[in-house]
Amino acid sequence: MLAVHPYLDAIRKRPTFFFEKRSLSGLANFILGYECALGSRRIKGGWPLPEDFNAWVAYRLHYEESTSGWKNMILGVTQSEETGFTRFFELLDEYACREAHVVARLTNYRKSIKSGPQGKKRFERYPDISLVTFTNDPGFIVIADKPGRHIFCRNRFFPSFDWFQSKLGVDPSSLTVLDRKAFDRWVKAI
Repeated sequence: MLAVHPYLDAIRKRPTFFFEKRSLSGLANFILGYECALGSRRIKGGWPLPEDFNAWVAYRLHYEESTSGWKNMILGVTQSEETGFTRFFELLDEYACREAHVVARLTNYRKSIKSGPQGKKRFERYPDISLVTFTNDPGFIVIADKPGRHIFCRNRFFPSFDWFQSKLGVDPSSLTVLDRKAFDRWVKAI
């Protein structure tokens, strides 16, 4: 289980000590200020939220992508600052207790891409990744085996398999399927 950051735990217990009222926007501004302070001092780690929390919120709240940010996604569903505040901590607790279920794996994948002015073909090797679910919600999160600079080395949410296919260009036959029932449900949703 992931431990909740001490500041977030204190805010959960006594929100009006930190803010005038229970407010998701107030909480988001506090977290942003904390992250800015860490960044300005070049302090590594210590972030109050997990790096992939946006992806988790998109996954749990059935958004197609996470670019609007966790605050806006939660407010979009709850329509209330106070209810959003409560829902934030519910999502954080779910995140901390989640258990990954690996549905499929992609290993040793190389994709041919054209680059340069003459359009020369070169091969790009993708990191080994797992396609993971945590609940029965639609979509999945892609998790790389090793951290790196490639875009798929960060945990990333995909609302459907066709979205994953279009972004990565992976044929389903390239994957090692570990849970055929869940995988077939993804592919049929195309």
